[in-house]
Amino acid sequence: MPKIIPPVSFKATGVATFYFVPESGRYVIEAAGAQGGGNAAAQGGKGSRLRGVFNLRAGEVINLVIGQRGLPGLDLPLGEETVTGSFLQEVSSLIPTIARGGGGGGGTFVWKNTLTGGRPDWPMLAAGGGGGASAGPGGDAVVTPDATRSDGPGGRNGHGGSSDTGLFYYGGGGGSGWLSVGDQGAGPTYCQGGTHWKGGTGASFGGYSGGHGGYGGGGGGCFFRSGAGGGGGYSGGCGGGGRTSISGGGGGSYNSGAEQTNVPGAQSGDGWVRISFLTPTVTLLMRDYNLRDNQPAEAPPGLTRKMPMQEIFPPQRTAAFEYHLPPGSRWKYQAG
Repeated sequence: MPKIIPPVSFKATGVATFYFVPESGRYVIEAAGAQGGGNAAAQGGKGSRLRGVFNLRAGEVINLVIGQRGLPGLDLPLGEETVTGSFLQEVSSLIPTIARGGGGGGGTFVWKNTLTGGRPDWPMLAAGGGGGASAGPGGDAVVTPDATRSDGPGGRNGHGGSSDTGLFYYGGGGGSGWLSVGDQGAGPTYCQGGTHWKGGTGASFGGYSGGHGGYGGGGGGCFFRSGAGGGGGYSGGCGGGGRTSISGGGGGSYNSGAEQTNVPGAQSGDGWVRISFLTPTVTLLMRDYNLRDNQPAEAPPGLTRKMPMQEIFPPQRTAAFEYHLPPGSRWKYQAG
């Protein structure tokens, strides 16, 4: 009697977790990135959702980093005791009318490795988080590997997002990518970029605060001129700044599974992961065929064979065929 393996769902907790594969076979893994931090005027960008089918072996360890929603920027009561210096006195009447920059949403990452949590060159899944909101909504996460831009280009090829580095442009932190962390925002506020895997700290001053980035590499937002954080993802979203686009860009996504479903800008709130067992691995035993043999009448769907060129001549020599199964097949070939 086959084993009954129920689906397992994982919520965002702010720490990495693991899934121990109980049985060899085909599994559906679904992942969603988190939403960016919003405010009363605009919502944070939404995370992406990914689905893929993977062949896993019993005993393998699957690492999970599940993105959390970025925090909103806050307007706190401005008491006299917090007002220090002529700069804050001059702008205190203007600050309440400007939306604070929200933190970027964390990306959700799934990869196969050991208990040490070491990262391979490529993840199994990386679902991007949404960008933080400012005066306008944050950028949604995309399902392409490269992230979206904001006041500058988003991360590319798995790297963290950039930020406006011009002095006094109050850029939000860039979101973290799979290969590198997000850029720090410009001075004098220096919003932190997302890391592996903590969200960047938002900048605060005089009772006003930019939102912190969500766990999973979201960038931190700024308290002034509203630069919001970029979303974490396979490539990190760009942090918003004070020159052009002040909301954060959404993170990029990556899916290495078969039978993919990839949806951009679909996830509100925190991210999540769901793992479901499909079918056990079935071993197909067959003997190598010689030149006079035909393919079997009953073969797994999609099975093809190729005769290596070096085996064609001389004709009387026995050929060693190569058998190829389509990606995601529940069959595997073992020579008989």
